This record gives sequence, C-alpha cells and structure tokens, in this order.
Amino acid sequence: LVPRDVPVGDGDGDGAFWARVARAAGASRVFRDAEIAPDGFRSSRRVLLHGPGGPDASWVVVREAGVAYGFDATHTMFARGNGSERMRFGALDARGETVVDLYAGVGYFALPLLCRAGVAFAHCCEWAPAAVA
Repeated sequence: LVPRDVPVGDGDGDGAFWARVARAAGASRVFRDAEIAPDGFRSSRRVLLHGPGGPDASWVVVREAGVAYGFDATHTMFARGNGSERMRFGALDARGETVVDLYAGVGYFALPLLCRAGVAFAHCCEWAPAAVA
C-alpha cells in the first residue's frame, strides 16, 4: 500500500514499475491508498496499481490473531486500528452464546467471537453491499 499522494503513472507505461515495486516488497499486489468515500458505507477508494489480474485481482486476505479477513481492497476498507479490540473480543468466554453484530462489515468483531470466543451463532447485519460480497 503506497501513500495516496504517490503519482500512479509508472513511467514505463506498461506497469513494469509497479511490478518491480511488488517484487521488491515481496507482495503480489500494490495499491495506492485514498481517502475513505463519504458515501455512508465508508467505501474504499484504493486503486490497484499491480496485481495478478482476473476478477479477484483486488481481493486480499488479512490475517490477525488466528482470523482471516477476506475482502476487495478497492471497495471495502480494513481498519487495523481496531486490532486490540478485535483481539479482546476473541479472548472473551462466550461459549454457546448467540450474538448480533450490527454493521458487521467484513466481520471485525463477529469473526473473532465465532472463531476464538466460542460463540455458537452470530447474526451479522450489514448494509454496505461490498462488505458482504
């Protein structure tokens, strides 16, 4: 992820520059960051500069505390700043509980509860189509 003020032109005109950046970073994708859209969904405006191609080119998986969050980084944002709270939720003893997660997004809180805290069932509600696609 490169800062939003980095020019997107690669100089070569064929994407070779961003391919070299990806290779140097040990990454398969390079995105340019952008402001979150003021659309009520907090949609991502990131731009894919280099990727594998195909319909899932901008699909990424973030692994954190034993949970894998998958999402399209050009449409959905992931807030790393909530990490300690996600870990706290995963450490709760919620065995057998049923929870409701309003505005669940990509599962910031429901997934740690399901995967690590022993929740039996989660009702996840989300209104942003890209978060559940």
